[in-house]
Amino acid sequence: MTSELRKTRELDAALFAKRLRELRLASGATLEGLGLLCGLGFSHIARYEAAGREPSWSIVCALARALGVSVADFQAQPGESPDDRPREKPKKGRVKK
Repeated sequence: MTSELRKTRELDAALFAKRLRELRLASGATLEGLGLLCGLGFSHIARYEAAGREPSWSIVCALARALGVSVADFQAQPGESPDDRPREKPKKGRVKK
């Protein structure tokens, strides 16, 4: 893995950590409460928020469900709503069956 790719991955983990904390606080959930909803200990949630641990896809989905948000909400910049981000236009053409 190149150092540039490693930096990108670390930045993504840092962004996820910030968004998780922001979304948890916005929902009014505590570390312990969110952990209970996801079947995790509060220390797991704390490590995700500190970017000390990367969650699996199933954990990301469980966190989104517990917080009442979409997975796309974790990709938004801190303070940004996913609706504020530009979306790709659908490609024209036939749909393959």
